[in-house]
Amino acid sequence: QQQVTTTMTLKPRVAENAEIPYPLYIYAFDTQTGNLICYQQFINENTPTTLNINTGNYTIVALSGIEHNQAININNIDATYTLPEVGYATTPIMMGTANVTITKDATLTMTLYNQVAAIEIALYDIPQHVTDVTCSFSPLHATLSVNGKTSGTCAASIPLEYVGDHWQS
Repeated sequence: QQQVTTTMTLKPRVAENAEIPYPLYIYAFDTQTGNLICYQQFINENTPTTLNINTGNYTIVALSGIEHNQAININNIDATYTLPEVGYATTPIMMGTANVTITKDATLTMTLYNQVAAIEIALYDIPQHVTDVTCSFSPLHATLSVNGKTSGTCAASIPLEYVGDHWQS
């Protein structure tokens, strides 16, 4: 059977009032084996989001908010992203998935959802004599797999800084 190369154009979307933290990584995994067939990095919203892939059945994963060195280590659908040692992400990690059968050139509209949210903290009315404030969160998941599963637990302590009249992250 001859493989036909097709072009799949991805149109990433997010919930209202949210933005995709670029770079955005698009992965095509063979649906049967879970192995990575190809991936593409997109620097910003102006980068054409297309993949040239053979006809077939794929699980397409769009992932953003992860560090580049973690992105290049993804070689199958069970690969995991581990949060940095501090236990929290500095940008939201968003992901969208779709199972597709590609038989000809296609366009896929995919919604990305928060997997690891970013939190902004502001505390007011802290007594003036306080010189150091830290917020702790627990339990958090330590890893996120490309197939959307979370595992492990960790805690994070986020130091706050005094800005104007309040402490914030």
